[in-house]
Formats: sequence, structure tokens, C-alpha cells
Amino acid sequence: DRASKENGAAKSMKCMKELSEVQRKMAESNKVAFWNMYSVMQKNGGVVGMAERGEAEKDYIHLTIKGGKALAKPMFDALMNGLYNYERRVKLMTE
Repeated sequence: DRASKENGAAKSMKCMKELSEVQRKMAESNKVAFWNMYSVMQKNGGVVGMAERGEAEKDYIHLTIKGGKALAKPMFDALMNGLYNYERRVKLMTE
């Protein structure tokens, strides 16, 4: 996520949702994994909410160490879930 100020209030940039969707489609067409960090950030209040909690800088672009840690768990969980699903498929193919 990334925000800018409109009329003095910080708001997520409208193009970020569209950019995330383009990235997802590109990953799908190239058969590579895609983890939607934008979606996870939105569940945490977006970059604006994260900045209010000290998880992102007030430039509404960069994460702090605290913010990196907040996103690390969902990313790790997604990676481990992907590994579990891969191993399960391989096991089914070899039985």
C-alpha cells in the first residue's frame, strides 16, 4: 500500500488496488506464486493505519521494523501453507 495526502488527509492511492491486481494476473500467467501484500496491509488498516501505530513511516510509503514484523507472520504462514499444499500434491501423485 502507499498513500498520499488529499485535502490534508492521508488516503491510500487509488491505483494501488489496480496495481496489485495487475501483479496477480502477471504472476498467474507466468505460473509463479503471488502473495498480495496490499491485501494484507488493508486488513491492518492500510499504510495509513499502520503509520498511526508506528508500523509505517509518516511518508506513507516505507515500513518500520515494527511494520515489517507485522507483515512477516502472514507472509511466513502463506509460504508454509504453499509448501504444505505442494508436498501434499506430490505425495498424492506418488501414491
